[in-house]
Amino acid sequence: MSLAKNPVLDKGDLNPALHVLTESISRALDCERCSIWFYSETKTSIQCLDLFILSENSHNSGMELLQKDYPRYFEVLKEERLIVADDAVHDDSTKEFAPNYLVPLNILSMLDAPILMDGKLLGIICNEHVGKRHAWTLEEQTFVGSLADMIPRIFQAVERKKAEEELRKANERLEYTVRTRTRIILSQKEELEHQIKMAKKIQGALLPATLPKSKYLDLQYLYEPMMELGGDFVDFLYDEENYTLGFFICDVSGHGVSAALLASMVKMSYSNWGSFIQNPEFGVVHIYESLAGKFAGHFITAILGTLNVKTGEGRMTNAGHCPPVLLRRGKKPQVFNQTGALLTDLIPLKLETVPFHLDPGDRLVLYTDGIIEAFNSNREMFSEERLLSNLDSSENETLDGLCQKVFSEVNRFMGVAHEGFSDDLTLLALERK
Repeated sequence: MSLAKNPVLDKGDLNPALHVLTESISRALDCERCSIWFYSETKTSIQCLDLFILSENSHNSGMELLQKDYPRYFEVLKEERLIVADDAVHDDSTKEFAPNYLVPLNILSMLDAPILMDGKLLGIICNEHVGKRHAWTLEEQTFVGSLADMIPRIFQAVERKKAEEELRKANERLEYTVRTRTRIILSQKEELEHQIKMAKKIQGALLPATLPKSKYLDLQYLYEPMMELGGDFVDFLYDEENYTLGFFICDVSGHGVSAALLASMVKMSYSNWGSFIQNPEFGVVHIYESLAGKFAGHFITAILGTLNVKTGEGRMTNAGHCPPVLLRRGKKPQVFNQTGALLTDLIPLKLETVPFHLDPGDRLVLYTDGIIEAFNSNREMFSEERLLSNLDSSENETLDGLCQKVFSEVNRFMGVAHEGFSDDLTLLALERK
């Protein structure tokens, strides 16, 4: 209980926390040596993070044990159970240490407890009696096993402190950037406008320059940022050899420079799209992991999909994005409502992947929320209902005509006096020929 309440364990300082733990165990068990060992990255050795020697009241670290030198001991460790060696020199699990370690140091009994985190074996707590054999009681075994469970708490505190420090530094950098940018705006407005125009060109270069060409496929998109730079993004990749189309749409929260930067980072995060074009869920996970720690308060909604344009079989993975709409000739629009969770550092990753099929003539429409959340002068939203009505009445339109019609209807709904869009607008439509 004393250890559980000790604030040192949660401060995020590794060495002091380990010192407290090894000393507490050693004194509680009247055990001469208590040490904490962790596996190397390759799992071929364990390294001592802290060793407390009771009679000397001292700590040291850095020792390493190689698997090739002690194969039986490492084999037992993999079983993730206590090693209870009352007679360590002759015990099958520990006798390998006798010539070079146990006998020279007069260690006669050992009790090792596994350290687990998230179901994975990270290392051990090792307790060693010197000078006389010791029969480890069930209470002692339980005690050491319980304290082994505190080790992940220490490392979580270290990681939390590290993350907080990284966040603090990131905020400091951001604040410095904002202050610097403000001075530039005030003193060099003309230069800033020029740079924004250049950034717009760069961002525009990230958008698809040409549309995929296939006798089985027609595809169109329209993109209208609220400002010079936008947070919406759309992309395609066509594997002509396998008749596979990859399609992607995302919406970064916010507008302007910061949203555009994050949208550009999204583009960079899946530069190897071709290697997972048929696995959209893997692709979204890859994007999320690439951006982890870089959201800076933003969140992203996205859909990554794949479609065999020859067979019509497809799959979509949705991360909190507006539900796609399937248009079949002579039928009402079908909405895919499985939307998953937003991509953000603040909540765990939770995706929804749904299969779909396009018959020849079927269309799939994806869009960002700037369309359905456009307001008119009466503060009414355009709404999903109006969008579905427009799509339903566009059966005889070409895909380009469909996109243009939706944009025109949004503009008409907002009224001639509106001062511009309140969000970026993006629409992506594809049809299986």
